[in-house]
Amino acid sequence: MLTLKKCKEKLEKSKKTYSDEEVQVIRDYLYKLASINVDFIKEKTKRNEQKGSIVHKGVD
Repeated sequence: MLTLKKCKEKLEKSKKTYSDEEVQVIRDYLYKLASINVDFIKEKTKRNEQKGSIVHKGVD
């Protein structure tokens, strides 16, 4: 997990300042979003492996 300091540095490159609490909320939200995305990709990959190639649709 990225430190609050590192996240704050990245966020403040836009010249806007954030409190530590705001940075923590943003970081937690982005980690949750990333987790949802990873779960989606895993499920999609699992379904595609059952059908055949990820690149090409399975042949029936």
